[in-house]
Amino acid sequence: MNETEISHSGHQPPPLTGGGEEERRSFHLPWPVFVLLAILGAAVFGAMVAKSTGLAVFSVLILGLLLTVVQRPLIALSLLLVLFPFSEIPFFADKLVSIPGARPALLLGVFVVGISMINLWKASRPGGLATMFSLVSMALFTFAVIRSVPYLDTLNAFWPEDDLSVSGYVLSYLVKRLIYFLPFVVVVLYAHSRKEITFVLEVLVASVVMLSLYFLYYYLFNVDNKGVIELAWEYAGDALGLHKNAAAAIYVIVFPLCLARFFVKKDFWGIAALVLSLLSIAFLYSRTAYVTAIMSWILYLVLSKRTRFLPAFFAGAVVVVLLLSTSAISESILERATSRVETGDLNKISAGRLELLWIPLAEEYVQHPVDMAIGKGRYAMLTTAAARQGFILGASHPHNMYFEQILDAGFVGLVSFLIFFLLFLRLFYRSLSSIQDPVLREYQVGTIVSVISFLAAGMTAGTFFPDLENTNIWVVLALGVVITRVSAGRNAGHA
Repeated sequence: MNETEISHSGHQPPPLTGGGEEERRSFHLPWPVFVLLAILGAAVFGAMVAKSTGLAVFSVLILGLLLTVVQRPLIALSLLLVLFPFSEIPFFADKLVSIPGARPALLLGVFVVGISMINLWKASRPGGLATMFSLVSMALFTFAVIRSVPYLDTLNAFWPEDDLSVSGYVLSYLVKRLIYFLPFVVVVLYAHSRKEITFVLEVLVASVVMLSLYFLYYYLFNVDNKGVIELAWEYAGDALGLHKNAAAAIYVIVFPLCLARFFVKKDFWGIAALVLSLLSIAFLYSRTAYVTAIMSWILYLVLSKRTRFLPAFFAGAVVVVLLLSTSAISESILERATSRVETGDLNKISAGRLELLWIPLAEEYVQHPVDMAIGKGRYAMLTTAAARQGFILGASHPHNMYFEQILDAGFVGLVSFLIFFLLFLRLFYRSLSSIQDPVLREYQVGTIVSVISFLAAGMTAGTFFPDLENTNIWVVLALGVVITRVSAGRNAGHA
């Protein structure tokens, strides 16, 4: 599939020039203002929930009505993207009424779907690659969840607090997860211009800024022993209902976009986003986040043809390492980044996952060719003999995105996702040579680095199936598709 397959819709698309009428009329809000409004909105909603559930339900319905009147799916989606990292906080996680799935995130997702359907006439044609990716990936995911239903007793034993019925399991682990993939569809269909691309990208940057501010606030005012930083994100994560590995995945995906935002404007807010992200990554105590952050810097400088800055980057890295050795907190971060590396023992470097997860599971699966081909269904690791007999770590996933896909959907699933991701990367990389707009070129470099970082981080965590922690990768893929499409339209207009 080539770049020409990502085409415009049958209707006349909006003008793609920087000064087009649609560009001038399209919604744009500086992300610092967006962050402030989102924080105020969350505080007001929390007060409503504490005061009256009925008042909270009424506010959600009014918000849905306003979004419907505005008729801009991207604005509705932006609220959903900002809400996702905080969606497990009690007043966002609890059902507003006694109806299955009546949680703010799911309700807002329903509004996004409805507003998108109402405005379908504004949509661009997604193109062959985006369409096939959506159909195949969602089919694989749905098939995996349905095939795991017979093992529901095993899953409930692992998550006794859920005690899900079949309908509850399907709603929580299929329908809810599909909401996490929704941003890919909405962005591909409804982002038509550079300003709308910028808006979506800045929403992602704003979301990690808000997450970083929340963490720093929680660390400063709620963590008693501030010197034990390995517990800082544990405490904040408990309050968020977000495991620190899930938080790390969010930064892995969005940090390259923070770099793109900085290199486009080089203003105070761009610097603030980078600094806040790096501070949070440092406190995450995640070697995956450390490695991918460094890799993102290097890849970004190379792909954006700024290799002349690499010596300065490495010199700065040396200075940072030296500074890290001057205090107990900084020394703890440095020790975590290099822990077990000096041993050269792969099992120790992988925190025991090699011998206590991957090898036992691989030995069991090679004896079942059908399972290796098509998998055993979602969360298949919990159904293995190795898990039942206690031969592996007590985890719900193998801490390896590629291995998990083999367990759940077999080599059919793994190869399918790898082919699509490689096709997207090829499309985005090839588009760099033809993108004339320097802003869009910068954004495209960010999408490429983000996808590569996601794939690299998958060696120790993550999933190809839609989940809270990888929501933003679907946005990134969609942005790459739209950037390619908009750039092709601009080039055609200038021909």
